[in-house]
Amino acid sequence: MSAGDHGTRKQQVLRALIEVIVIATGVAFGLAGDAWWDSRKDSEREQEYLANLRQDFDQNYEDLTRSLADTDSVLYSAEYLLGLMSAERFDTPRDSLVDHIARLFMSWPHTPVTATYDELVSSGDLTLIRDHELREALARWAVLLEEHERIKVWFFDQWQTLHTPFLFEETVFTDIDSEYMGFQYPPSPHPMDYGSLLRSRKFWNLVALRVVTAMDLKNWEEAELAPETDRILALLRGGR
Repeated sequence: MSAGDHGTRKQQVLRALIEVIVIATGVAFGLAGDAWWDSRKDSEREQEYLANLRQDFDQNYEDLTRSLADTDSVLYSAEYLLGLMSAERFDTPRDSLVDHIARLFMSWPHTPVTATYDELVSSGDLTLIRDHELREALARWAVLLEEHERIKVWFFDQWQTLHTPFLFEETVFTDIDSEYMGFQYPPSPHPMDYGSLLRSRKFWNLVALRVVTAMDLKNWEEAELAPETDRILALLRGGR
């Protein structure tokens, strides 16, 4: 092989090597660009999920606060009625008495908003949440919701079993709640005897058991669900 041929061969090898390097560099930059783009899209999706989670948990916080306040009003009326029934004599305005009895039979359960969390789980996007502490808090909250639902079912099933027959057999419902959704009931031909009601053993037991069921739900929500909801909100707001 002549010196000229040897030089040409070296140039061809060098040119091929440069081409390989250029191609490899292009592929590397392309892959890096794809990775950067995917990372950016994932970050955007994460931020969207975080914004939606915060909106959901703002609602959860407000509704749980409302539900606890409503339960407190039930307990207040129950305590009032028990005190009234315990007195040797009682003389209370009928309207006030009706308000307390009506409140006793009402329930305002907390219904958590789970839309964004459910979407995260069903889509497999929970891994997009990079804050490990937030992911763990959401998992604990989901477990608490299962227990909360079980307690609510027990609470309402037990309460309905107790209070529905009593309403039909011992009271005049339209005297307790004379209006519903704008419909005004006419005066009942069977007016309630509030004196007899307040001396009724059935009513005493009903009010006392209402305290038990309401306290069970309230104490559990305050001890378990409310702190975890607060914790998730703090994490979503950037606190610890």
